[in-house]
Amino acid sequence: MSRRQYPELSVSRKRPIRPLSIIVVHFSDDYFHNILKSECVHDSFNQFITVDNRRNLFFDNLSQAINAGLDQAQHELMMVVHEDVLLLPGWHERFEKSLLELEKVDPRWGMLGSAGWTDQNSLVGHWSDPHQYSNTLVDTTFVPVGRLDEQLMIFRKSSGIRLDAFLPSIHNVGRDLASTLQERGFKTYVLDAPTIHKFADEQGNLVEEKEDSPKIQGRKLPSYIADRACCDEYLNHKWPEWRPKNFKEEGYSLSKFSESVRNRLERPVVLLARGGSGSRLLSSLAIDAGVFLGNDLNISGDSRELVQALYRGVLAKYLWRASWQKQRIISRIRLAAALMLEEGQSEGLWGFKLPESMLLVPEIDQAFREARYIHLIRDPLTTCLRRTHMTARFDNTIGRVAIPLAYRHCGRDLIRSLDDSSALHMAYTTIHQIETVRAYARSHLRGRYLEVRFEEVLAMPMKTIAAVTQWLGTEPQTNKLETQIDPRRAVQSGSPYPREVEDAVARIVAPLRRKLGYL
Repeated sequence: MSRRQYPELSVSRKRPIRPLSIIVVHFSDDYFHNILKSECVHDSFNQFITVDNRRNLFFDNLSQAINAGLDQAQHELMMVVHEDVLLLPGWHERFEKSLLELEKVDPRWGMLGSAGWTDQNSLVGHWSDPHQYSNTLVDTTFVPVGRLDEQLMIFRKSSGIRLDAFLPSIHNVGRDLASTLQERGFKTYVLDAPTIHKFADEQGNLVEEKEDSPKIQGRKLPSYIADRACCDEYLNHKWPEWRPKNFKEEGYSLSKFSESVRNRLERPVVLLARGGSGSRLLSSLAIDAGVFLGNDLNISGDSRELVQALYRGVLAKYLWRASWQKQRIISRIRLAAALMLEEGQSEGLWGFKLPESMLLVPEIDQAFREARYIHLIRDPLTTCLRRTHMTARFDNTIGRVAIPLAYRHCGRDLIRSLDDSSALHMAYTTIHQIETVRAYARSHLRGRYLEVRFEEVLAMPMKTIAAVTQWLGTEPQTNKLETQIDPRRAVQSGSPYPREVEDAVARIVAPLRRKLGYL
């Protein structure tokens, strides 16, 4: 017996009389196990439009992809529905019945959905999702709302409505459209047209509760939080009336910080390393050299206090964003660093390490004009045949930026990334990140850039510490590096990939290995 409750619809012999142009953005394999199992999308009476944006490869955000679908719509009623929504048999008839009741009251409606929030922030509608089943429309067939849940949105082709192409991601589309229509004098409503949201996952497994949904669990990831923050920032800038009561504009002035913090801010030691290359040892090396890396380090020595500033910077730099959001990249990084220094060590060298810094070196250089950089280099073949890093996976927003960047850099067709193995993703992203950092260093970081070999750290830790401290002009403070070294790391461990994949990776990274002196 299912642990989840679903809407119940009666199937009528009466045929729908108003055709729909149904627009779906294909992002993941949820598409095959949800919307594609919906009866109405296969009805030739309707137009079914699929916009290919698998893993966000072809459009920077959902709004751009939906607009491409709207351009193809032929019918007056256009329905934008998420790929992870299932519409039961009888849905179209129930929708038309509810719409008929609404149009007796408001024939000029602006937008319709199945779930949304009133101006008093009450969640209303008729839907089932992994969090709950809800039907607040028992005594009525429609309710006016201030914003819609984006799982289903319906509007008229004649309205000329377009989605804001600068809206950074999937979030807040329903609120932005409702506000735009309200400005034009049109209302948004929730109808009794029930949906099943997140019926099944990418493998076709039923999603009975929120723990079963990888998408819902992914909302805990820092990359998701950064993406959401970019969206909320844009919405609050565009629609001040929607700002929360406790909203406080993010400030970037450093005047509130102590003189000591402001004086030290310009001279960090930035640790650079391709994620998955053993960068934990780079952090240990820097700490032994007396570099303060923050108040909150993870097991790999990453500076968590800089995560959100750098992740939001990556998203703003490489995706379609409003110019004012791009302009905040540098000031946000400086602010995050100042907050870290204010809370932490009051004197001495400081710096930070995050693998994603490899994607933002020019911006970091603008943020800290006197920064010095230590770049950990490891044999790319060894790196690529180990575990994958988030910048080489499509399961997070940063990876969905980094992989296309790498494929373009390497001249490989983006569509190939959908079928390439994770080892190939590692290969291309490794090439891209190392080559772009080294090219920038040659042009802009003369005298401020030092390369350290992972293999030398393993084999000669004390000699490496001495070289780094001499370059920094300091004395060794501790000697924890040796205790963290596992000599077995010097030998490539068994690869989890078949031989043909290993051979392919070896061919791809051979030019880079040759440049780095590993061949």
